[in-house]
Amino acid sequence: SQNGIPGDWGFAPLLTGLISRRPAVFASALSSFPDLCSLAIKILSQEFRICVSGSGDTTHAQSSELVDISLCCNPFGNNDGEPAKVTMPVALLQSSCVLLSIWFEEENSNQDVTAIDGLVRMLMRSREFE
Repeated sequence: SQNGIPGDWGFAPLLTGLISRRPAVFASALSSFPDLCSLAIKILSQEFRICVSGSGDTTHAQSSELVDISLCCNPFGNNDGEPAKVTMPVALLQSSCVLLSIWFEEENSNQDVTAIDGLVRMLMRSREFE
């Protein structure tokens, strides 16, 4: 970024890009290193919050691969049960899928559990709503 090379050079876009490009490698690394997994959960949760709020201050502003998605609910707003339509980077969505695929509730902090529960509520509709 300092040398004028175009692209997203923030930590969040780099992390989500790496996780989405090498999911098997990161799934192994994230399951082996709990602190790295907690950091990834925190970063992904913050990025989802930015996308859902529509603040336009996303660190992925220059991303060319965006997806329009209808989230099942918005856990960050006042209308917890209401669906939310957002535009987000494909890498962010893919990275969240990697995290959810390796998630075990054992030996995790309450903050991690809350963030993962929020992702699950946003991305997956439970049968009780059908």
